[in-house]
Amino acid sequence: MPKHYMPLFVAPMQASSGKKPFDSPDWIFETKLDGYRAIAVIDSTGKARIWLRNHLTLETKFPTVRKAVVQLHLRSTILDGEVVALDHEGIPPVSIAPTKGMRETIERLKPLFSDKPPVENPSKIPEKIQWVKPKLVCEVAFAEWTEDEQLRQTSFLGWVDDKRPEEQC
Repeated sequence: MPKHYMPLFVAPMQASSGKKPFDSPDWIFETKLDGYRAIAVIDSTGKARIWLRNHLTLETKFPTVRKAVVQLHLRSTILDGEVVALDHEGIPPVSIAPTKGMRETIERLKPLFSDKPPVENPSKIPEKIQWVKPKLVCEVAFAEWTEDEQLRQTSFLGWVDDKRPEEQC
């Protein structure tokens, strides 16, 4: 490996669970904030790339974060952190953002509600499902594909307005 090699992506360290809470001067503890776990990889020229932990880019969703990282004038650096929205007092608006986002999503989907699934042989899901016509594109993150070809641990990341459902994403 070259002396100045800088990887394009670095997977973040994952938390591990313990049997009971503890306190130690050898450990640093921080408040858990609800946001996007992000890895910034800055190469030797100062070019920054911002990634989610599952190797999806955050650069288009949060261009101001990338700009702020570039303005740090760092070289050959990896930053691991959380992208969090804060209010004017520096406090994360815990209850407001998810509720607002859910309302916006429902309003966007309402015109597309359907009684019929848009696919043949849909999965057998015991809960009531609100089907929608496939007219919008969104970005999701997920942990893995299961053996029966289902997505596991999915998260909605946002709408992709510059793609049509017919396009290969």
